[in-house]
Amino acid sequence: MKLARNFYFQGVNAETKHIRKESILEIFLFVVFLIFLYLTRYSHHLLFHTSAELFVCAISFALFFISLNTSSMIKNDFIVFLGIGYFFVGIIDMFHIFIYSGVSIIFITGDQSRVVQFWMSGRYMTVITLLGSTLLLYKNLKKFRKYILFLSYFLVSCTIIVLILYFNVFPECYIIGRGLTRFKIISELLITIIILIVAILYFRKRKNIDFKLFFNMECHLILMAFSELMFTDFFNPSDWTNVWSHIVRVFSYFFLYKAIIETGLKRPYSILFNRINIIDNQLKQEEQQRMMIEDMLVKNERCYELIINNSSDAIIVTSEGKLIFANDRAEKIFGAYNPGELIGMELMSFVHPEDRTLVRKHMETSFLGQTSPVQYEYKIMSHKGRVIDLESTSDLLVYQGKLSNISILKDISSRKQISKLKNDIRDNERVLNETKEYNKLLTEFFSNISHELKTPLNVILGAIQILNLPHDFELPYTYEENLNKYHKVMKQNCYRLLRLVNNLIDLSKFDSGFLKLSLCNQNIVSVVEEITLSVADYVENRGLSITFDTDCEEKIIAVDADKIERIILNLLSNSIKFTDKGGSILISMGDRGDRISISVRDTGIGIPEDKLETIFERFGQVDKTLTRNREGSGIGLSLVKTLVELHGGIIKISSIEGQGSEVYMELPVTVIDDESISANRAIIRRSNVENINVEFSDIYS
Repeated sequence: MKLARNFYFQGVNAETKHIRKESILEIFLFVVFLIFLYLTRYSHHLLFHTSAELFVCAISFALFFISLNTSSMIKNDFIVFLGIGYFFVGIIDMFHIFIYSGVSIIFITGDQSRVVQFWMSGRYMTVITLLGSTLLLYKNLKKFRKYILFLSYFLVSCTIIVLILYFNVFPECYIIGRGLTRFKIISELLITIIILIVAILYFRKRKNIDFKLFFNMECHLILMAFSELMFTDFFNPSDWTNVWSHIVRVFSYFFLYKAIIETGLKRPYSILFNRINIIDNQLKQEEQQRMMIEDMLVKNERCYELIINNSSDAIIVTSEGKLIFANDRAEKIFGAYNPGELIGMELMSFVHPEDRTLVRKHMETSFLGQTSPVQYEYKIMSHKGRVIDLESTSDLLVYQGKLSNISILKDISSRKQISKLKNDIRDNERVLNETKEYNKLLTEFFSNISHELKTPLNVILGAIQILNLPHDFELPYTYEENLNKYHKVMKQNCYRLLRLVNNLIDLSKFDSGFLKLSLCNQNIVSVVEEITLSVADYVENRGLSITFDTDCEEKIIAVDADKIERIILNLLSNSIKFTDKGGSILISMGDRGDRISISVRDTGIGIPEDKLETIFERFGQVDKTLTRNREGSGIGLSLVKTLVELHGGIIKISSIEGQGSEVYMELPVTVIDDESISANRAIIRRSNVENINVEFSDIYS
């Protein structure tokens, strides 16, 4: 690469020296010509005028032939348009020379008026050419038709020549003895303005144009505009303004020569030779690179084999449905016992029967080259009996001189399992949400049915209580005894139903989030002691003994006294129900600092060890048969646990079957600000006989 750059810069330096020599020679000859024009400007005006115009015409014709013959190389519509236009401007200027007074090639005496008419027609064609070629820089035509443009200029030039020479219908531009006409002056000013507009448009496109071409063309346009401005003020052709206008015009065409001749003739060939040299160097470099790559491929063949064999994806090559190559990973996936065992085996023998049609279809698509590469999924059955999900990417390959099919296989079994697990999780979430909705409906149902049961139940209980009121009349003894007996049974069962309904209502409130505590600061020791004393007579009537024991006399904590009463009565109800006559019940309390402990222990029948974990579950019962000896709904202990946890406490149970059970709970010691301690009378009032009757209603004699 470095050698190529040195070669290129050496060529550029040699070309630069050659161009400098030619430029010096061109400038020298042009200066000699300018001196010649300066010396002949007055003494030999005809020679001066003819030489200046012939110089301009020669450059116009040279521009045409160069742009036409180099158009395929430089591919510049701007220069071609300019060349064709200036060619016909040169022809019109030649007629301007031919009829000039003293030359008189067409008219023997010469005609100064027609001379100026040809001059003006040539200037109008010049500005049209400049404007049209510049507009091509702003909007490239998809197909530039240079022959149509040539024919158009040809017809316009012939028309001008005929109109001036034979029909004499061109506007007067010069009148002998009077000078320039108004038409000529206005036309020169208009032409000057158009040329300046073209110069501005050309300037705006300077970034898209070669700098030398832009600079020389801009000088040509500015000098031409200045020359046309000077042509508006002369009386005789030999006036100084007319003379110097021709000299400035010669200068402008010299810049046109530098712009087009060098850009259109010298530079294309220079660029061509430079491109040939660059391409030659590039070909040499590419040949060296190709040889290096071939050498690297030969040296790295073993490296490629290492990469393929250690790829995390299986790579197989099949020809005519048979395996002709398989890397190490493919042998593991297909369950080969020995290296090379897969070679020569049918691929379809591994494909799962459900996917064989799919695999054949995609392999045919890949082989025909309809889609490249082909990607699809299928299952295989390995030698070891495993079903494996694979993702295959297949394409055509020439392997060992045969047109084959290469496939890169990814084991996506884990991905499929994860996707299945995600689907299962979504299904389970859906089922869980549906279950939650069903539970919500069930909770609402229990809540409604509980309220519906409680209303008639209260009516029945109220009627029974009215019947128990003292009355003035006397009934027969036997009838009175039976009536009292039946009243007692109905009342107890009403209490039992009321207890069940109350429990259902509280559970429904808890499930709905509406079960709240009415906390107030209480002496928890007095609360539990008063509840125990209120049931002492009932317990002793059952043939049981009850004891209350505490290691502290006072402990103020924030509790809901009604809920504590329901907790203790429910636990005592269970102890009474499951303890035979002669047994004992012990309620003990202990101060644990930031917590207070409450224990209810009995010497009842106990609970089997396998039932202890489910005893606090809703509707959980040790004996669920309809023929069980003791009644119960199975929601009492569940409600107890709920109420204890609402207080922020814990509850647990221990039992030995045949020896008794102990329920142990702890409540946190918290106090509510600005709350006075309730009197014991309130506790006694809450622990009334009716509450005891409700909680003990499922205990039958």
